[in-house]
Amino acid sequence: MEAIEYALTVDEVLSCVQIEDEVIRIMRKKFLRTADSNRTRLSSFLEGATQITVSGKLSGICRDPKDDFILECAVTGSADIIVTGDKDLLSLSPYGAISILTPRQYLDNASSGANPLS
Repeated sequence: MEAIEYALTVDEVLSCVQIEDEVIRIMRKKFLRTADSNRTRLSSFLEGATQITVSGKLSGICRDPKDDFILECAVTGSADIIVTGDKDLLSLSPYGAISILTPRQYLDNASSGANPLS
C-alpha cells in the first residue's frame, strides 16, 4: 500500500475493475479479511485513480494469461510503469515502452531521485 500511497501523490494511477478484483482477492487470501472490508480499504486508496475499461483485446502476452488485463490496462491508459509483485508480469519488463517494477524498486527509484523508467 505504501507504493500506492506514494504513486497517488506524484503519478497518475490507472486502475480497472479487473485489477481491483484481483487486489481484493489477494488481500483476502493474505490478510483473511472479508472482500467487503478489502474493497472499502482499497477504494479509499484509489479515489484519485483513473479508471480504464479493459475489453480483453490484448491476450496471449503474459505467460499467465489471466494477467493480460493488467497489460491491457497499462497500454490503454498509456502508462509508463506497471508496479507489481507478480513474477509473470515482472518477467516481461519492459513491455514495449512500459517498465514493470516491484513496489520496492518503484519506491527505491523515487527515494533516490532516479528516473523510475531507467
